[in-house]
Amino acid sequence: MSTNMAHKILLITAIYPPQIGGPAVFAERFAIWLRNKKFSVKVITYSVNKEIISAELIQIPLGNNRIKSLVKFIFQIVRNSNKNDLILANGAFIETFLACKITGRKYLAKVPGDHLWEYSKNKSWTNLSVLEFQYAKLSLAQKIFRFLLNLSFRNAKYVITPSNQLSLIAEIWGVEKNKIKQIYNSADPNVFRKFKNDKKEFDLITVCRLVRGKGLQELVKCALHLDLTLAIVGEGPLLSELKRLSNSNSNIKFLGTVDNRNIVNALNNSKIFVLNSDSEATSYAIIEAKMCGLPVITRLNDGSSTLIRNNIDGLIFNDVGQNNLENSIASLINNEQLAKKLGKESEKDAKRRFNQNVNFLKIFKLMEI
Repeated sequence: MSTNMAHKILLITAIYPPQIGGPAVFAERFAIWLRNKKFSVKVITYSVNKEIISAELIQIPLGNNRIKSLVKFIFQIVRNSNKNDLILANGAFIETFLACKITGRKYLAKVPGDHLWEYSKNKSWTNLSVLEFQYAKLSLAQKIFRFLLNLSFRNAKYVITPSNQLSLIAEIWGVEKNKIKQIYNSADPNVFRKFKNDKKEFDLITVCRLVRGKGLQELVKCALHLDLTLAIVGEGPLLSELKRLSNSNSNIKFLGTVDNRNIVNALNNSKIFVLNSDSEATSYAIIEAKMCGLPVITRLNDGSSTLIRNNIDGLIFNDVGQNNLENSIASLINNEQLAKKLGKESEKDAKRRFNQNVNFLKIFKLMEI
C-alpha cells in the first residue's frame, strides 16, 4: 500500500454524520481508516443547515434552492482536486461526474443502492421491487435523473457494488462488466466484537432508520404478542407511531441514535438481531450484529441473502405459509441451542467476509490503479 503523501484522497458523499444511513457510515469510517494510514483526506458533503469549510471537511447546505447548492458542490470538487488526487464518490454522483468532466479527473463510484428507486419508494411513487423498477415507465423528471446517474456511473473508472444484485443492476445501467467490482460493506472487528454476557436485557434488537419499508410496525406487534423485550435503535419519522403502537409497554425500548460503543453494548445485551426490511443492499446493521455473534432474523431480499446463510448463521423468512417473522422469532427464542449455534457461525462469517481492514484495502487498491 502506497503512502505517498503527494496523493490526497477526495471523498465525496451526499450524507455524513451526524446524518444517518449507510453512505454516511462508510464515508466516516473510510476517512478515519485512511487518516490512520497517514493519508491526507478531505470529505465533501451536503449538510442539513450550516456551511463548514475546513482542511478535512467541506459541508454545503442543501437549502431550498437545490440548483444553487449543486453548483456550490461542484465548485468545491473542482477547487479541491488536482491531477494527483484519488477521488471516490460515495454519493453525489452527478456532481462528481460534472466536476470531473470539467477538470478531466478520474474517479471511482461506490454505489450503495439505486437512489432513484429509493427516492421514488419513499415518496410512494412506486411499489415495485428495485429490480422491477429498472424496467418501469418513468416520468420525465425521473428519466432525466436516471440518464444523469447512469452517465456518472458509466464514466467512473470503476463502480464498486456491495451485492450480486446491485452488480447486475449496474450492468442494466450500462456500466461495462469489467468495471464493476463487488466489495462487501464491512465493520471493524476490533470495535464490533462479542462480549461475555450471560444475562441479556433484550430478547430482540433492531438497528435502522425509523421509516416505512423497515417492517417496524410488524416487529413491534410480534414482540408484544410473544411477550418479548425489544430494543429499537435509531430515529426517524415513524417514532411517534411506533410509540403509540407499543402503548407504553415497558418491553419495548426506544434507544434513539447511539454511537458505535453504545451500539456494541446494546448488541451484546441482546439475544437475537432482527431486520424486517422489504429491501436492503448489504446492511451495516446486520454486519455489526454478526460481528457481535448474534443470530440474525431477516426478510428475504437480495441484500439479506448476501449477508445471511439461511439456517447456518441466521434465519431468512419469506411469508410463505408458516415461514414468517413471528414463527422465526419464536423458533430461536424457544431453542437456545440453535440460537447459540447460529450466533457462533454468524461471528465467524462476519470476520471472514466483512472485515473492514481487508475490504477497505481492496477499495484503496482500486483507487490507486
